[in-house]
Amino acid sequence: MTAKYVDGLPLFRIEKQLSRYGGNISRATLANYVMKSAQVMQPIINLMRDKQNEGNLIAIDETPLQVLKELGKAATSKKYMWVTRTKKRIVSL
Repeated sequence: MTAKYVDGLPLFRIEKQLSRYGGNISRATLANYVMKSAQVMQPIINLMRDKQNEGNLIAIDETPLQVLKELGKAATSKKYMWVTRTKKRIVSL
């Protein structure tokens, strides 16, 4: 997740990096991990968003993402990821 969303590496590059170190994880498997992680984290994300929306100031950064395959969507459709921040700490990990 860090390589994809913090470092901005596409899954095909992550797949190549893992291969260089002996890892045999396909791009499709990596994509499934990303989607499953989003599903698992959704309840926590919802709680964080609810708490964040209680504040009076929210900073937002919009980052475009290219989606290669999604049911019912054109290939290479563009999606967006929003990173939000408030002055108040919501969760400490």
